[in-house]
Amino acid sequence: MKKRLAKIVIGVLLCLTFILQVAACNKGKNDSSSSGDGATTISLHKNVAVKTDKKIVDGGKTDYKIVIPSDADENTKLAAEETAYFIEQSSGVKLETATDKVDGKFISFGETGAYKNSKLYESREKDKETVGSNGYMIRTEGQNVYVTGESFGLLNGAYGLLGALCGYKFYSSDEIFLSHEKQVYLYNFDVCEVPDFEYRIVPHGFQ
Repeated sequence: MKKRLAKIVIGVLLCLTFILQVAACNKGKNDSSSSGDGATTISLHKNVAVKTDKKIVDGGKTDYKIVIPSDADENTKLAAEETAYFIEQSSGVKLETATDKVDGKFISFGETGAYKNSKLYESREKDKETVGSNGYMIRTEGQNVYVTGESFGLLNGAYGLLGALCGYKFYSSDEIFLSHEKQVYLYNFDVCEVPDFEYRIVPHGFQ
């Protein structure tokens, strides 16, 4: 219970900061500001998610798995756990989590073997430079979904993904909105979220 409450609190704060960012910036545009030392901070909010007729969950069944690297850190594991948990709460179907790569369709978090075998991996260095330590990208290739970024960015990305797939919204620590449908549709994602502030919340030290 305590672990779940801690996750909910983290999710609340992440969601609130995401909402504030979207309200403050124009979708799909770059914003830049100069700090006192002359450095320039770039923020980017690109959110393209086109619903397809294909399904991740359909009538109590799924062909999808969640994939994480074999050496995944705690934030990446939590991103996978939260994604599986809230999809199950929404649709009644829990996606299994596998490491590195799988046969079949998947949602990949981080630098998995599946991601390294995709065309998206070719722009890995440029993408990492773009999103920084807390930003993320969500992209679809074929029928697979890739969430990429650094450790904490992957956790941010999980909640962004859930917002599209399950209508996930936080109102308070004990009030979370989810759609409840037997189908979870696949989207063609082209999302790049770079926060206005590099550090979005104070670290909580979760294990």
